[in-house]
Amino acid sequence: MYAALAGAIGPCAAAAALLGLAGLLAAMVLLRRRARHVKPPRPVKPLPPRPPVTRSPPPPATASSARRRWRDCCCGGGGSYGDEAPLVQADVAPPPPSAEPGFSRMVSDVEDAPGLRWPSPEEQEKAKELVAALGAHEREIFLRQPPDIQHMVLLTRFLRGHGCVQAAAKAFAKFLAFRESNADLIRRIRASIPADIQTFDHRLLWSQSTKPWKYVECFPTGLHSGLPMSFIPLSTLSVKGWMNWRKQEMVEFMVSAAEMNCMLLHNLSLRDHRMAKTVEVRDAAGFPLTGGSFLHILGPFRHIMPIAGLYPELCHRLVLFNASPAVLRFISWLRAAEQRLLKRVRREEKLRLIAQDDWEQVTKILTARCVHQLAAATAADSDVTAPGHVVYRSAWLKRGECAAWQCSAGDAADLKALFLPAAGGVQRLANGDMDISGEYMARSEGALLLVGANWAAQQDDICISLQIHV
Repeated sequence: MYAALAGAIGPCAAAAALLGLAGLLAAMVLLRRRARHVKPPRPVKPLPPRPPVTRSPPPPATASSARRRWRDCCCGGGGSYGDEAPLVQADVAPPPPSAEPGFSRMVSDVEDAPGLRWPSPEEQEKAKELVAALGAHEREIFLRQPPDIQHMVLLTRFLRGHGCVQAAAKAFAKFLAFRESNADLIRRIRASIPADIQTFDHRLLWSQSTKPWKYVECFPTGLHSGLPMSFIPLSTLSVKGWMNWRKQEMVEFMVSAAEMNCMLLHNLSLRDHRMAKTVEVRDAAGFPLTGGSFLHILGPFRHIMPIAGLYPELCHRLVLFNASPAVLRFISWLRAAEQRLLKRVRREEKLRLIAQDDWEQVTKILTARCVHQLAAATAADSDVTAPGHVVYRSAWLKRGECAAWQCSAGDAADLKALFLPAAGGVQRLANGDMDISGEYMARSEGALLLVGANWAAQQDDICISLQIHV
């Protein structure tokens, strides 16, 4: 989560683009962390949907069968973990995906990416090798962990994130050591999160009152894919609040977010028979790059980046929209340089940049309801719009409803009126630089969105007024 936030620093100002993209590079390194010597997995063709299968209920488990199942799953059929070994169905695939709406929508923006596939039989065998490679002390800690931490889905995340069994076992041992030293904090955090959680709910995170930004609320998700998301408009980030955030509160927030994702993604993975991951969404417009040097702003990350690095492969994409042209050019150069210098086979991209005003791409990822909620989360009391900032106004229209709208600016600005159907896509109604207005009758349910942007970095503040009357 915070790697994604770090990566978004600076895109709002062309003068600071180089510094901001240093943060983006750090985010890419963390999100794409893999052993260099390991070849990426070959693309896997999606399988045709399986017909419904009627499953008979499993026989009741006894203590001896529990120990035997755990030994066979994670020890290769040998060894014993004592009388407290839990029953973890690591070698049993969950039922095929149902016709739930959340799963049927997982098609457009996250595709059938290799990183989302269910653990293969080979990976399940390597998960057993990973556990067998742990020392006796680490195994004791492992057996005291909740079921989602012991499950082969999480073990596969470590394998994919670190590339081989040896590297994954080393990282997993550090992960277990962290959990042991912070056992009381983790226990209290997990007690505050529903065991059957199905959506990322920022309201359950710790240190809510002190976090220096706002989330866009859209439950259960604002993605067409149906994957869980965390959506932060960077214009809501307070640099002063970020710099003054106490270390203890920052760490508690980070650990609670990571533990919530572990529980959430475990539940969704079993439900949908795929490796569920979160999508981090950031609106890069209006990031407040004032109040300190870039390195000074990055200072607090030293408290939370080590924690974020302990939880691999929880994030599927970092989506950064309203990215400036300087950011797009630099990232293009950066990717080409990486390919030339490291001579790596091109891997699955974790970072997705969307240019300013490319609403066609935005609406392929975000639902109309989510964009509507973005307008509500960033609503300001004043019409004054600083350079690099964007203001939104939105109204949700039912089919047949009419609305009158007007956009005006005190100086040259980028004004647009759009309609985002709930079914997807975007309809551009009008655009201008000083004054546009009109009426619209919705042919389908969706969001009428007005956008006013002050993109010119050297321009003064502009008064931009956006009004909708339904």
